[in-house]
Amino acid sequence: MISVYEEQKCELIRSSHSDKDVYYRIFFGTVNWTKSADGKLDALTIFMQYGDTADFKIARKGEIQFQMPAHILKKDIEKVQLATQRLLDRV
Repeated sequence: MISVYEEQKCELIRSSHSDKDVYYRIFFGTVNWTKSADGKLDALTIFMQYGDTADFKIARKGEIQFQMPAHILKKDIEKVQLATQRLLDRV
């Protein structure tokens, strides 16, 4: 089965929304909306994640919220931008 998301690298950044395990998962990898063999596209995506599991295959089973858009709080924008740049520098 071909997956929509295949992660290569990520950064987990704690949201200032609460003291609990609320993170922005900044994902770099491929997306494949057609789920075809030649449909992979490089992409940077930000997900909300409730928990700090770094392993994508584990975190995708309940911590990462695929159906809810990431709402980046104004006070978190700078740290998300910096983490995004660090991630892009590593790929």
